[in-house]
Order: sequence, then structure tokens, then C-alpha cells
Amino acid sequence: MTDGDGSCELEPEPEPEFTVFYRLDRQDLVIDIGGRGFAEAIAGQDPDAIRGRIIGTSLFDHVAGHFTRRFLREFLGVARSARVQRRRMYRCDSTTDKIVMEMRATAEADGGVLLEHREVTSQPLSIPVPLAFAKTWKTANARRCSMCNRLQARGATQWVEPDAFVAGGASPIVIHTVCQACRVVRGEAKMKSVRDLHAASLLTDTASTRLRERSRS
Repeated sequence: MTDGDGSCELEPEPEPEFTVFYRLDRQDLVIDIGGRGFAEAIAGQDPDAIRGRIIGTSLFDHVAGHFTRRFLREFLGVARSARVQRRRMYRCDSTTDKIVMEMRATAEADGGVLLEHREVTSQPLSIPVPLAFAKTWKTANARRCSMCNRLQARGATQWVEPDAFVAGGASPIVIHTVCQACRVVRGEAKMKSVRDLHAASLLTDTASTRLRERSRS
């Protein structure tokens, strides 16, 4: 939009269908949570009670997997030190849909960060992929990459799409990690393109997936 003086005024960016935000203090404690996706997920429940169980906890209490936590810490650290908004793409599939999300971290006053998760695209998986989550590798049969959502079966070397894993007859019981193709911290692996859905992506946690499942049920 152009004003009468010829200057350009940007229109506000519309909020996507699914959003969740966490406002963090300098120690990464959650001091606020909200967004359209969060509101939909808790519809019919006491929002104050649910917020009360989350606010005051560490963000990393809700993050699964050593490498996922490591990537997220670096992501937040860069946002704080550079004082610019950082953005990363990642996959956050539901049982029925392949979902590409964007994570944004914006530095705020006193070392705080606003962490947002916004849906970019969604398309159906070829078959439903029900997931169960294990606490340790001993009780899991697969690893799930927190960024690209591909699965690696116990004893396998290849990472495959979730629907391909299920099509092989297995029911995934997963722990979270970051696959070698997605590891980009200090050059551990080569960054993949966003078009391939293997961007240098940071995922909060399985809570985002659970919120989405509940909002779509």
C-alpha cells in the first residue's frame, strides 16, 4: 500500500490458522503462552488452569531429545545475541497430515525471547501414522527426527518418511533426536534446503504435536 507521499506502508501479516507462542524470560522460563492454535487445543477446558501448569516451567522441560534441546538452545542464543528475529522451518506432522511449520525467535527486553510457531503448509499423509512416545531407547523401536519428522527403525541405517515406515507394517514407538542430515551445528552435517524440508530447524517439543492433535480432533 502506498501513501500519498509515495512511501510504502506494509500491511500487517495475517495470522496463520495454527499458531502457538511462548514468551520466555532470560532463563528460558515460560512467562506467557497463547496463540490461535493453543486456544483451539484447550477449547472447553479451564485456560487458567492449563496456563498455570505451563507458566513458570522451563521451556526445556517440554523438549524431547538431547539434540533437539541443543539446537533450540543455540537458536535462542543467536536470537538474543544478534538482537534480530531468527526463523527456521521444520516438520510437525499430525497423525493424518504432513505439516510444515516456521519457528520464529524474537529478542525482547531483559534477555527475554518471544518464541512463535506458525503453520506454513499442510497436506495429507498417504496413510495415517499413529505415534507412541517412549521415554528411553530401550522401549522404543524407532528414532524420530525433531526437524524433518523422518523415522529410523532400530537397527536400520536409513531414515524414511513416516507413512513409508507404517506402510512397512511397523507401529512406531519413538524417541526424539535430530537426524544426521539435519544436524548443522558447527558443521556437523550439511544444511539441506527449505524446499527439501530439511532446513536448519528447531522444534520445541512433542507438546506442539499433542496440542495440534487435540485441536484437530
